[in-house]
Amino acid sequence: MTLDTISNDDPDRPSFAGFPAEAGPPLRSGARATALTTAVSLVLVGGVVTAAIRGAGHDATAEKLAPAASFAFAEVDLSLADGQSSALTSFLGHFPDSPTHKGNGSIRDRVLRAMLRDSSDPHVDYDKDVKPWLGDHAAVAGFVDADGKPQAEFMLQSKNDEAARRSLHRADPKLGVAFSHGYAVISESQSAADAAVRAAAKSSLANAPHFHSDLSRLTGPQLISGWVDVAAAARAATKVSGGVNPLRTLPGGVFGGAKSLEQVKGRAVFGVRATKTYAEVVAQSIDASPASTSGVSSDLLTQLPDATLAGAEIASPGKIVAAGWGVVSGLFGMATSVPGTIDPSHPPVIGGPIPPGQSPAAQIEKATGLHMPGAAETLLGSAMVVAYGGLQGQGMPKIALVTRPTNLSAADALAEHSLEVLSRNAPVPLSIGTRGSNLVVATTDDYRSQVEIGGHLGAQPGFTAAMGSVPDRVSFAAYVDLGNIVPLFSHGQRDLDKLAGLGIWASSDKFQLRVVVH
Repeated sequence: MTLDTISNDDPDRPSFAGFPAEAGPPLRSGARATALTTAVSLVLVGGVVTAAIRGAGHDATAEKLAPAASFAFAEVDLSLADGQSSALTSFLGHFPDSPTHKGNGSIRDRVLRAMLRDSSDPHVDYDKDVKPWLGDHAAVAGFVDADGKPQAEFMLQSKNDEAARRSLHRADPKLGVAFSHGYAVISESQSAADAAVRAAAKSSLANAPHFHSDLSRLTGPQLISGWVDVAAAARAATKVSGGVNPLRTLPGGVFGGAKSLEQVKGRAVFGVRATKTYAEVVAQSIDASPASTSGVSSDLLTQLPDATLAGAEIASPGKIVAAGWGVVSGLFGMATSVPGTIDPSHPPVIGGPIPPGQSPAAQIEKATGLHMPGAAETLLGSAMVVAYGGLQGQGMPKIALVTRPTNLSAADALAEHSLEVLSRNAPVPLSIGTRGSNLVVATTDDYRSQVEIGGHLGAQPGFTAAMGSVPDRVSFAAYVDLGNIVPLFSHGQRDLDKLAGLGIWASSDKFQLRVVVH
């Protein structure tokens, strides 16, 4: 295989970024690093910004240039085939200041030209420096090299290798670039780029087990499609972190409750797409570590009052707060209580100044009457939803917290006790009640009553447009009626006023984020 060299390898050049301190940074800081970032990521970022739908004509060459030892791969398709140029034009056309309303050429040309207009150090002119050689596809891969070190390569499809050479060399003369199969394979040094091409020639990601079957789980064409071998990525992260376990500070539900990176397993795929009215990011895990929790019924969110403007639901909030409190306590040396049900019949002594040097935990307890983190577990329980219903009389916000405690009577008594403590310093506009097995705390009696009665938020057009098909059980879900909330702070920014809704949800194996426009 012939490798077309752009720059000579620099023997003093450090290893790839993110590794032990002695390796040093991967790229020189300053002007050339800025230009490099712009050059190799413009299509990746452009894909996220445009969020168009990839056509059916998928180019499989990039995955053949990724070594079989790749643990992550993502590809962007800017061809906008199969009528998707019209869909993207319509989506971006909702925004008055969209680059689609300016300049000439295709929608791709106008978007990328706008993205690079303000680039500097050096300035990158899209029509002069990029358009003559950039093809329809770009990709990035993370892989482990022959020495067991994580590396990265960028692949930009090239229509004119000489033009690509001049453009990339201008960005950074020491940048490593090898041309193969119609792509510019870019890495931190020439030796790294050459090694990546040689490794892929021996065995590529295209032939790796599960790769294509995993990607086929994404429904519909995607502009950006990505794949991650979670277990291999975890091993790479362990290498990067020098053996430090980053999971030790995370709540138990993350990564299925794995206690170390070595226990993480499975794979994941993700995609970015759009229609004429929304942009969406979706992800799905495959053969992953079993979740430590099966989530919670999404009805806490979907049965909120019809006029709810924003709501967020989360599973196991008590455990999450307790885990987070433990991390913070360790960092700041806070005194914490043993988790468990709090007996409100033995409240702490309230009143008087806080002694100098008293821990934040003691200060919170003194101000609210809540022993942390045990109080959080008692009050929040296994599920929680926060709702916002807008403003009422005198600008008072309608906010409610609904939780599902293990012991409702204990949680109710604890909430009443905390309200009493808070009220000793100043009137607190809170109303406390119950609905079935749920505790309800709201800013007014009227809104508490509305939340207790409930409604059919899940059936409202704005909700369904933003959330799509919400699973019966979720670990997290949130909805925001942007059409009614954004105008409160957009101050005439007409692009913001075109946002209609935001929806996010995550289940045991899937994730979706959607932004709706009108």
